[in-house]
Amino acid sequence: MPGQPPNSVVITSKFKQAIDWARAAGFKGAGLLTIVAIAYAESGLSASAKNCNNPGGTCDRGILQFNSFYHSEVSDSCAYDPVCSFKQAYRVSNGGTSFTPWVSYKTNTKAYQIGVADAKAILGGSPIPNPAATSIAQTQNQGIQGDCGTDIGCIINQAIQNAILGPIEAWLVPALEKVGLMLFALVLVVVGFVILGGPMPTN
Repeated sequence: MPGQPPNSVVITSKFKQAIDWARAAGFKGAGLLTIVAIAYAESGLSASAKNCNNPGGTCDRGILQFNSFYHSEVSDSCAYDPVCSFKQAYRVSNGGTSFTPWVSYKTNTKAYQIGVADAKAILGGSPIPNPAATSIAQTQNQGIQGDCGTDIGCIINQAIQNAILGPIEAWLVPALEKVGLMLFALVLVVVGFVILGGPMPTN
């Protein structure tokens, strides 16, 4: 009975599959390297990764961990489909040029650094440099800790952000939307009076 394939073979296969999905979505050059490294850091290259341990109960979904609140335009079926997910990532990253929405990239986590090294090696036709340091199981389905790998400072920083900034963001976004609607309504009233030639309302 055959044994399990070596860890390096499994990892290389998963990276190659992610590279194919990313290329098909339009990524190339440095953007291709970056988005594949992000996918490793965010989900361990797992299409079924899910983290709902966020303020307000929102969920980070799929191989690229699209948040259900901030990216509600990405449906669950798309988020958990790597082909669709990478296409949405191409859109969100402005054609593979801006990756700041992803925490692992923005904070340069250890998992992201490992992803860059491995993806660069595979794209160059070389074996991954340190299979022992690359564990798919360490990052998949772990949400916040998956983003940070084993970087304790990053984990603590994200926990603080989620505890303090999360509730603020959850309150601020709807509030700003309401203020914007009120200002828009006021502008319409003013424009209406100007067009109709009527007197402006006074106290």
